[in-house]
Amino acid sequence: MSKNVLFSGDKNVLKYLSVLMNSVIENVTDDVVFHILYLKNDKDSVSIIESLSKKFKIFGYGVDVELVKPLSNVAGNTWPSSAFFPLFAAQILPDSLDSVLVLDCDTLVVKNIDNLFNIKIDDKMVLATSSWIKGPAENYKPRKINYDFNSGVYIINLKKWRDQNINLNFWMSMQSKLKAKKLTLFDQDLLNEAFSSSETKYINKSYNVNPSKYDFAKIGRI
Repeated sequence: MSKNVLFSGDKNVLKYLSVLMNSVIENVTDDVVFHILYLKNDKDSVSIIESLSKKFKIFGYGVDVELVKPLSNVAGNTWPSSAFFPLFAAQILPDSLDSVLVLDCDTLVVKNIDNLFNIKIDDKMVLATSSWIKGPAENYKPRKINYDFNSGVYIINLKKWRDQNINLNFWMSMQSKLKAKKLTLFDQDLLNEAFSSSETKYINKSYNVNPSKYDFAKIGRI
């Protein structure tokens, strides 16, 4: 059975995506299908995806920036609109997909991740690791307890998102809650505000590690 992996980005990050895609291919036993969300009508992004499709199995989805503008405008210009695209994956991706692994475009897979795809998500909304960030950056997290998860690597339960009608109105309500708490309003913040510990299935931190910011001695084995 094919493994489905989702990326989102503009031309500035998509042009480096082949490195990450190769690392996925090399560390997954089954076939991999890549899904890429990009800015609609961006010719440079289309050209990059067409070039990548000569080597990888890819489905590209041009997303209208208007879909996420209510969220990105409030978050500010420091965060690209494409960062919010995965929040609408349940609307954009085919209904035939029940789940998808989301990877930030600046990640790299260095070890076999077959087990990651085999973990049952059950009735949870997402499957993710608790945040690996340490040090001063902790002050900027929406929560300071262990159910804050990192969105660099996570699996979306697409079927449940559709059933629960996770849409723009839903995300705007999460953004309002964050604003009231005077917290940051980026995609990871929205995900954490939306899905409490009871709605998230947590996995070993070794699936999502920033080597420069984490003490490897404290990471358990997969």
